[in-house]
Amino acid sequence: MKKMIIVTMATLGITAGLFANGMNGMGMHQGQGMHQGQGMHKRGGMHKNRSFAILKQLDLTSEQQSKLKDLRQIKKAQMQAQRQERRANRAKNGMQIDMSAFMSTDKFDKEAYKKALEQKAQKRQASMQERKKTMFDKKADFMEKVFNILTPEQRTKWIELSKQK
Repeated sequence: MKKMIIVTMATLGITAGLFANGMNGMGMHQGQGMHQGQGMHKRGGMHKNRSFAILKQLDLTSEQQSKLKDLRQIKKAQMQAQRQERRANRAKNGMQIDMSAFMSTDKFDKEAYKKALEQKAQKRQASMQERKKTMFDKKADFMEKVFNILTPEQRTKWIELSKQK
């Protein structure tokens, strides 16, 4: 019985330590949830997509590589700033429903609550659509900048490589 209590306490201590440490012991970064584990940041950006693989085959000059690196760093900084801004705005954007508005000591206004939930869902959907549009615009701008760094011969080679895959 004592051994079981000791094992249980040790397990709880280790678990609490991991959570207190921001899940860094499990490959997590400070402030990330479980769904954004170690592999998430490695899959993003140009590092694992087809465009990056094609760029590696274009025999870029060191100047071009430097420009692309600068572009990626700028993009990364912008994305981090946007992420922080979204986190800061989450609390004050009106997405929280005040339950006290639908309750009294003797009644719960189910219809008004359902209407508030529907309005919240519509706000969230509109916000997501706007974010998608912005993301597409930024991605297109980034690819245009990459395209402008390439020589005409490299652009031709890119087109040929894109058709092969």
